Amino acid sequence: MQSSIRAALQALDKDRPRPGLFTPRKCKMCGYEAEHFDYCDFNKACNGYEFGRSGILVQYFRCRACEYIFTDFFDDWSSEDFSAFVYNSDYVKADPDYTGLRPRQMARSMATVFSVTKNRLECLDYGGGSGIFAEEMRSDRIGFQVYDPFSQPDRPDRKFDVVTAFEVVEHSPSPVATFDEMLSFMEDDGCIIISQSMQPDKITEERANWWYVAPRNGHIGFFSDTTLQRYCESRGLTYGRNDSYLLLYRTDNALHVQEIKKNLGIATYRTVLYAPRQSFNTFGEWHEVEEIDGRSYRWSSTHKICLGHYRFNQGMNTIEIPVAAVINDDILKECIIWINASFYRATWQNGKIQATFMNSETRSVPVLIATGKPIIPAELGLNSDTRKLGFAVPTGD
Repeated sequence: MQSSIRAALQALDKDRPRPGLFTPRKCKMCGYEAEHFDYCDFNKACNGYEFGRSGILVQYFRCRACEYIFTDFFDDWSSEDFSAFVYNSDYVKADPDYTGLRPRQMARSMATVFSVTKNRLECLDYGGGSGIFAEEMRSDRIGFQVYDPFSQPDRPDRKFDVVTAFEVVEHSPSPVATFDEMLSFMEDDGCIIISQSMQPDKITEERANWWYVAPRNGHIGFFSDTTLQRYCESRGLTYGRNDSYLLLYRTDNALHVQEIKKNLGIATYRTVLYAPRQSFNTFGEWHEVEEIDGRSYRWSSTHKICLGHYRFNQGMNTIEIPVAAVINDDILKECIIWINASFYRATWQNGKIQATFMNSETRSVPVLIATGKPIIPAELGLNSDTRKLGFAVPTGD
């Protein structure tokens, strides 16, 4: 036996319980169960094994609910540990562009995003490193400050119209806290622009061979559209993106948010869903067609209802389900929309159920909704109706 292996085995603390190699972890984004995903060597960088292999394996997990991929390898690291073993003098070998090329390229790209309103905006570059991007933007007469927990840790005490974060959130051991901190700097009518590589469609095939899984770069967590959509839902945000940027905002009433959406080419497609025609009742989830104020509608009879197949465009989609009546407010308090085997939390307000999701390609897919269980009005003394009733949706005829 090698002496190093013998020493490591002898140093094990047999009295301290350790999580098994494949023991699920709690997802850092949504708190759901995350299963073992893959391993890679600590020295794996985005550009390969510039430093050779270390022999130290880093384990990654993937959430079953929101699809977030992460490692807990760095969870107990101090800022000094990161400075010594990741963000040290050799870091430029793992990421040659970060010293100047990338922030200058980002500045050129962003200069086309801010146009009409640029002279009136106050912006913050979160995680801005040495401040090259902000300096370039200021030279184009766009007001930018920098905040970086590592290199420029003086925290601003104000809010901003726009917060940018380029190649930042994948480095955070505590991603929700990082997103929340960025959000704390955003004005209520502002927005957050993020540059972030998203999980590829074939991530379950590529696994840790995906180039972006790179511990030596300090890459800790990786997002899917589902991950970010669920975070935004929990914070009352709208989420949109194109191939290069993510956009988070509460409202697009402000001119600068409208301008940024337009210049980034981020569109949200709206589709109104109705109760299916009378002939469509696959699982008996709908009662027969009735009328309210001269308009046809159908009551749901189960807590899982199929709305039929709908065609959705590639990109951000918002679906709306108009509600004519509901037997009890609790029925729609926690709605889940199922779209092609992915589920999204929905809101019910102002007489409609609404959910937003990212669609990877234009296609026709089945849509289902899960609600609270229907009740029998007669049993509650509401009226003499003995049917199980949930909510009523117009047929759209």
